[in-house]
Amino acid sequence: MLPEASWITAHMANAHNGVPSFGGGVDRTVRLGLDTRRVDVTQDEVVRFVAGNRAVDWRVATDSLTPIEPSRLAPAGFAAASNPTIHLAPNALYAGS
Repeated sequence: MLPEASWITAHMANAHNGVPSFGGGVDRTVRLGLDTRRVDVTQDEVVRFVAGNRAVDWRVATDSLTPIEPSRLAPAGFAAASNPTIHLAPNALYAGS
């Protein structure tokens, strides 16, 4: 499932939250259901977010640990009914560097 080029371009300008990931595999899949309120992800993790019949793969490449909403990462029309918050954690490999 590849998003439109305009979505990729728009989100590359907002790359402090990460970048779209295509074809490189995912570390895990997170299904965003009605009861999903919080998702924890780690820097450099590739996560496939699934809401209904849509999915988006995202490499978490952040320099900020501010929680974000899935709409900041996904193309228009991708929505989770529960509107969860994505909480970002630093990768332990980079601790102290």
